[in-house]
Amino acid sequence: FATAAMALHRAPGIRLAVATGSDPVEYDLPGHSRATHICGPDLATAVIEAWCPEALPSFEIMIGFDSRLHGDRPEDRGKRYHMRKISEHYGVPFARMLLIDDSKSSLENED
Repeated sequence: FATAAMALHRAPGIRLAVATGSDPVEYDLPGHSRATHICGPDLATAVIEAWCPEALPSFEIMIGFDSRLHGDRPEDRGKRYHMRKISEHYGVPFARMLLIDDSKSSLENED
């Protein structure tokens, strides 16, 4: 991740984002808190700060969203919700976006 993030950070015209299933709503679940857990954008920021801090400013948007914690709507499963929010933020159509993920099901998107 760090190597790719640094290379993309240095590439002109490339804009970066984080799309994670780790949701800040998890802080409100029983047995979870900011004192005992790190979730979503907080976790992504900590990882980037630790491994490739120079690239952090390039990540203008970080979406932490788990559809199961928000009604589990089919249209929000996987990274669908994340990609819509990132598209809106950057004003970029889906056809010009690239999602790199470790889960094949996260790559499914009808948008």
